[in-house]
Amino acid sequence: MPRKPASRSGLDRAIGHIKALSSDDLRSVTEKLCMERGSLDAIMRSLLEGIILIDRWGTIGLINPSAMAMLGIPDVEDGFPAANLWRSSPDLARALGVSGGSLPEIADSLTKEITLHYPSEKIVRLYATPLDTERFLIVLGDITSQKESDSRHLEDVRLEALTQLAAGVAHELGNPLNALQIHLQLLERAVQKEKISPSGRKTLGNSVSIAQGEIKRLDHIIRNFLQAIRHFPANLQPTDAVKILEEVLSVLRAEMESTKVAIKVELPGLVPMIMADEGQLKQVYFNVIKNAKEAMESGGTLIIRAASDAEHLRIEFTDSGKGISQESLRRLFEPYFTTKEHGTGLGLLIAQKIMRAHQGSVEIKSTEHKGTTVSLVFPLKYRRYHPLEAPQSTPRLRG
Repeated sequence: MPRKPASRSGLDRAIGHIKALSSDDLRSVTEKLCMERGSLDAIMRSLLEGIILIDRWGTIGLINPSAMAMLGIPDVEDGFPAANLWRSSPDLARALGVSGGSLPEIADSLTKEITLHYPSEKIVRLYATPLDTERFLIVLGDITSQKESDSRHLEDVRLEALTQLAAGVAHELGNPLNALQIHLQLLERAVQKEKISPSGRKTLGNSVSIAQGEIKRLDHIIRNFLQAIRHFPANLQPTDAVKILEEVLSVLRAEMESTKVAIKVELPGLVPMIMADEGQLKQVYFNVIKNAKEAMESGGTLIIRAASDAEHLRIEFTDSGKGISQESLRRLFEPYFTTKEHGTGLGLLIAQKIMRAHQGSVEIKSTEHKGTTVSLVFPLKYRRYHPLEAPQSTPRLRG
């Protein structure tokens, strides 16, 4: 069935008879065109989605500020640059299958999710549709935050399932361990009553003691494991993050030095307060410093720095260890993934969960054979005020 032609507005009809219009009618038509152009411009500027009108060769006929910001295209007067989209955004050209500088035939609308790497990495939902044989409309929606939120939710669900599984396994292991401990005690008493040579009694006694010691060790491992993965609500209180770090370093410094790891501290004398749970914050520090020590098997240097702005406190731990490959770097927060021979693959995952409970984040940068930097980013307690400059002459800690 043939499509019914769309009804034409009064302005369309006037333009169709423009040669017959008087000067007053032409003035009226021009004013209406300017008003419509102004309305279109206002709508385009107010949209959060990126809107681009192009031809088959990528020449931009219309682009709004959101699209320019998303693609890193420089702003020009009125937002109507005579630029080529394929040169401005190779990622978008590849996603649309551009070949030989030309867009392939698009008969129907197309939608897909793509990753843009310039001017910053982001995930974008792309929608493209032909307006006619030569003009195409592209709509871009930034869904990076949505994807990150979905990913965090999935990680939380996965960690919660892991916690429940681990708790069940630990419970099942606890029962036979208790039974073994009881029967070993009975065996120990029975040995004392039996007529056995002193050497035999000593041998059996040693074997029982070793078995009891191993049972206690397993019980200790299970308890520590459960304590690490169980979720405890963060009791957020005004906290001096450097003071807590001092306490952790006082415990770990001797161990670090015994493995030929030097600690250099570059912290300002005044650090803004954060809202934190002291116990959980210590756990994060212990995990990060322990990972740094294990990355420097032959010794090295751990540099700890802190800096703050009006919004956040950042504490960085930079080691001179073996670094992490890019492939492993992408998987660091996966449960049970570890690059260490005896690692559990839970330390960083737990640290990330604690930091999220503090409305903060963990950032990791690494280069193989050069070292790794782990950054802990905390929101400040008083975020509306700019922190005072730190007095450089009175450092809190010395390396």
